[in-house]
Amino acid sequence: MIKAVIFDFGGTVRHSYHRGVKNIAKAYQISEEQLIKVIPQFIESFSKGVITEDEFWRQLSRALKKPVPRNRYELWRNEYERDFFVYPEIISLVKKIKQKGFKTAILSNTIKPHLEVNKKYNGYQGFDVLVLSCEVGLRKPERQIYILTAKKLGVKPKECVFIDNKEEYLFPAKKLGMKTVLAKSPKWVVKEVSKILGL
Repeated sequence: MIKAVIFDFGGTVRHSYHRGVKNIAKAYQISEEQLIKVIPQFIESFSKGVITEDEFWRQLSRALKKPVPRNRYELWRNEYERDFFVYPEIISLVKKIKQKGFKTAILSNTIKPHLEVNKKYNGYQGFDVLVLSCEVGLRKPERQIYILTAKKLGVKPKECVFIDNKEEYLFPAKKLGMKTVLAKSPKWVVKEVSKILGL
């Protein structure tokens, strides 16, 4: 029996933001391809809270053999904040789910600057539980972060529905017995979740 619905945030509740890498590459005056070869390891550490924002920039600059960009603090925040938009269909769905007695959670890979913007605009409002990678030291697709989310909700993994716009993050949830929904669009999510929950 389903007792809880877990939502990814970026690309599921909030529309996707893709320009971070582009802006960082521009600040370093290198191509996106050059940056993509180097940045993933630092993003992973930053999104797990293993390194601070300043350490992220220092380590990345060292790896690229470039000076730390002067506008570094703006790079993660400005456009991300300007682009802030949550899908009204998803917010309505969350309210409906809660009215029917289901618990809700956000399970998101995120970095501290984005977390600050999301909180500033009440992006996480209305969810019972928040599991954010930079606060818990784990990130999707690590199995443990899904287990932790179910535990915080006070339910078993098999009593959860998990929604994400990235298919690779659905596989661990499925293995744990969660029902999964690929977030192709807000309308698709509403349709599929309503079907699963019998709304």
